[in-house]
Amino acid sequence: MSVLLSEPYLLSSYATPSRSSDSGPSQKQYLTASSSSDSHGKKYTTLAIEGDGVHLVELSNFHPISSRTLGPLASFASSAITRFDSADTSTSYAPMHNETSTTNLGSKTSKKKAAKLVKNAVHRWRDHHSTPGQITDADRILEFPTSVKDVWAPSSLPGYIIGISPAGDIMVMSDETCKITSSGSSSNADCVLRRSFVFDTQDCTFFRRTGSGNEAVVVESLAKRLDVE
Repeated sequence: MSVLLSEPYLLSSYATPSRSSDSGPSQKQYLTASSSSDSHGKKYTTLAIEGDGVHLVELSNFHPISSRTLGPLASFASSAITRFDSADTSTSYAPMHNETSTTNLGSKTSKKKAAKLVKNAVHRWRDHHSTPGQITDADRILEFPTSVKDVWAPSSLPGYIIGISPAGDIMVMSDETCKITSSGSSSNADCVLRRSFVFDTQDCTFFRRTGSGNEAVVVESLAKRLDVE
């Protein structure tokens, strides 16, 4: 039977937050959404809700197939995204304003942990949908060298994510090493990023492949920053 968003996925149960009267670009977004699909063509949306967490919802019946609670202080820098690694495995990425990372100290049996505040952080985890709740070594905090406005995980770049700074700088990070493997700066330091789009190369009729390796197409909309006195 069909499941509505209001039952059992109760978006309506979330209290409407008090918003600032400021309608400028700095206004906080309390819910963001992004789309994805698996190898069978099923469509999903990833919902990031401020002060709650991230929910992956199947669009055919609005049924949440996974949820990750990030706590009442969760504040997202941009939309969370999900990439399907296989039919029943997906990896999600949630860009956070600030995130606390814990590191084990001493032996593997030691319960002592060191905590540090990580800026420009992206919280990453992997869901095995055949075994819900399974935790893997993919659960970790990725840290970019500068703030990110958008994060992308195109299927044509398996094992990598793309971070785009507020100035339009592009950073490609390895999922395995958590290090930047490629980067490119905006040609104009006075520009600010308005929108970014990332396409799989096989979906782009306007793009000619430059090699046999994995590639993605990044398109940016930039605006010139004006200093008003």
